[in-house]
Amino acid sequence: MLAILRKITHVIFPVKRKQYRFLRRNAKHITEMKILEIGAGEGYKVERFFHVSNEYIKTDLVACGNVTKLDITNEKLEPIYDIIICLNVLEHIFEYQNALDNIYHGLKKGGYLFLSVPLFYPLHMLPNDYWRYTPSTLKKLLVDYNSVKIETNGLKRFPYNINILAIK
Repeated sequence: MLAILRKITHVIFPVKRKQYRFLRRNAKHITEMKILEIGAGEGYKVERFFHVSNEYIKTDLVACGNVTKLDITNEKLEPIYDIIICLNVLEHIFEYQNALDNIYHGLKKGGYLFLSVPLFYPLHMLPNDYWRYTPSTLKKLLVDYNSVKIETNGLKRFPYNINILAIK
């Protein structure tokens, strides 16, 4: 029954499809950069949207395969990344401000943050689904960035997903 509900949810809320389109549109000209993906796990495989000349580092709370262990709330990053990608992760981090501070610190000046969060979307990965962020909240949380482009998916008053491109 849970598997059926999950499939129905993905039909009603096509989050991955919208994220992939957002990444494809913004990643096609990015070459020879250092990219860090936070919360990569085994699911998204978004490195395929970036040119092979990029150095692509996948991280998650648990290391497995080609995924390196990283706790973004506790490990301060050096400012060496041109791009940091964080898709559907922030809502699962209780100490989200620590994570956002470490992400900001890890980006080079002029670096890009690709961030995606659900809004009007079913709870998932319980019990660790803590937050939902509105576009207004995200603008305030990302105020230190030079530019923040917010794209919502869904109905205007009921967006199910928010994709963000922020430039440090």
